[in-house]
Amino acid sequence: MIGAAVAGAAGAGAAGAALLAAGAWTLRRRLVVVTVRGPSMEPTLRHGDRLLVRVLPPHRLSAGQVVVLADGSGAHEWIVKRLAALPGDPVPHDRVPSITDARVPPGCLILFGDNPERSRDSRDAGYFATGSVLGAAVRRLPPRSPRSVRAANSPTVVPGCLSREESLGGRGFHRRRL
Repeated sequence: MIGAAVAGAAGAGAAGAALLAAGAWTLRRRLVVVTVRGPSMEPTLRHGDRLLVRVLPPHRLSAGQVVVLADGSGAHEWIVKRLAALPGDPVPHDRVPSITDARVPPGCLILFGDNPERSRDSRDAGYFATGSVLGAAVRRLPPRSPRSVRAANSPTVVPGCLSREESLGGRGFHRRRL
């Protein structure tokens, strides 16, 4: 009887470990950490700030959220902007007079940096594609310790890092899956 109880407890422990591993795998696929590079989101976000980003499809986003998306250059680099308008929303003509549509067309977004003088956004580039969205920022993370920053800057220590230096005026990001 005791052996059966021990075997049952061991089976429950293994099942719990499997569920924990499955939960960690799922969480890893849904949350990403990005590090802000450049001044385009100042004063809200500063160069070096780390963000926890929830991977979301575009239909789950809302205006006002800070979003992370591919820069469109094909270099696997990321940008951070504030979402101003989604497909079907009215175009904010007071902020983007170059866009003449009354409403944002399907598959498009209007994005702004919080620092207009230092941001390449919809004021310059027009629409951004919904398909380039990675997700929305959930929160700012505390700064890393100096030891972990050294490790993160070394591609041999953190394999799979995607980094961007100053190729688009310093508005790039570093991404590392949790």
